[in-house]
Amino acid sequence: MKHSEKPFQKVLRMEELLRLGPKYTVDELSQKMGLDTRSVFRYMERIASTGRNIKAEIRNGRTKEYWIPQETQDIPSELIANLLRMDQSMTQAGVRKYHKVLMQAAQQLDPRNTKPSAAKLDPEPFFHIDHGPFAEYSEAESLTSQGMDKILQAMQNNNPLRLQYQRTEQGQRKLQTIHFEPYFLSLRVGKLYLVGIQPEVSKRQLVSLVYKRIKMLTIEKGKTFERDSRVSLNDFYKYCFGQWVPRGDSKKVEITLKIDESWLMDLFQESHFNPPAELNVTPKGGTAKLSLFDTPDLETWLFSLLPSAEVIQPKSLRERLRKRAESAAKQLL
Repeated sequence: MKHSEKPFQKVLRMEELLRLGPKYTVDELSQKMGLDTRSVFRYMERIASTGRNIKAEIRNGRTKEYWIPQETQDIPSELIANLLRMDQSMTQAGVRKYHKVLMQAAQQLDPRNTKPSAAKLDPEPFFHIDHGPFAEYSEAESLTSQGMDKILQAMQNNNPLRLQYQRTEQGQRKLQTIHFEPYFLSLRVGKLYLVGIQPEVSKRQLVSLVYKRIKMLTIEKGKTFERDSRVSLNDFYKYCFGQWVPRGDSKKVEITLKIDESWLMDLFQESHFNPPAELNVTPKGGTAKLSLFDTPDLETWLFSLLPSAEVIQPKSLRERLRKRAESAAKQLL
């Protein structure tokens, strides 16, 4: 039984069982989901309300069993051809890191490769996500599932939210009332954010709120906002290294790294900095040029790469790392 699951997560899992698995009785669903039979019926009603066609028939003349029939969908041949052309173009340009995923997508979409048993595969027992021991996001986050449902509903209907948000000022935690236009939920480096626009601050600039610091929220019913189609998370996180999205006086720096280990260069070749790193690969390493905001997590990360990578530019960042290394050495004496 998954005690930390929220109701909307259970609904999604039940829908997946009914869609991908065999036919189930209510008792079987109850056992599979860890729910009482009343909750099973309630969740099935909720699934049906979304338009899903739940079928039912009598098993052995006594017990009803339920399932969602598999829906066949024609995949446009142009889509498959475009994926293959994209892979070919990127490969010719020397970009190989997306080859595998593009080929897998094309093969799975091709109806000639469909296997009857594929729909029966349940990946859940084999799939695990771990954000690490210091990640703020976990399945036990403080906001209730009802709050999550409200956020998703507000996003879908372009309704503004009224939030009670916990900020820290001079070491003191304070609750602040915020009017917020929600655009995205973003899971970044183990932390879940609600990203959107705070009209009191700016009509155009995105801000991010830490999900677990939202203590109360209500949908401002009867009100809507006009979603700006130009808003992009990719632009919002441009030049960001980790969790910090700089505000105020944070500056972008052009960093040149000399990399002395081939394994580290392999990591850089698989990286997805925004904008992408400029790499010069040699048999023993090479160089990497990065454009990033100068934030505390960036400096900590660069320090952790020593001595396998050396900061060549900027000189000011190199000097900060040198002083940090001296301070660390004194503590270890």
